[in-house]
Amino acid sequence: MRALREADLQQYNEFLFKYLEFEVQVKKGHTVESAGVTQFPNYRVIEKKQAVTLRCDPISGHASLYWYRRAVGKEIKFLVYFLRKDKQDDSGMPNERFSAERTEGTFSTLKVQHSELEDSGVYFCASSQDTVLQSHSLPV
Repeated sequence: MRALREADLQQYNEFLFKYLEFEVQVKKGHTVESAGVTQFPNYRVIEKKQAVTLRCDPISGHASLYWYRRAVGKEIKFLVYFLRKDKQDDSGMPNERFSAERTEGTFSTLKVQHSELEDSGVYFCASSQDTVLQSHSLPV
């Protein structure tokens, strides 16, 4: 009976892999109107192998910007950290299909090329002020 279930599950997973669309969802999180961090698009569904670009506009004057991702059924993970326009830490970027930039130290883009089903998830952006005490802090 167990072998039958595993075979059915494998067949079902192959069906999902072939026919499901890739889903990217970007949420503003728990922000208030004055917080000012915005992300675009708020929600995006694409097909496998397509590219997607997400944009984050941080609070005006915030030097630090972070991208995070929560894959389906997993915990939230750090992706990349910028201080002004300089990338400080990209150790969380999954692979070469992912890239991020922050031009002129303002908005940031996160790009996924040739999307795969495992790229589905909720992508978060956060910004913070940079002070002398915080200049070398690690992302939370």
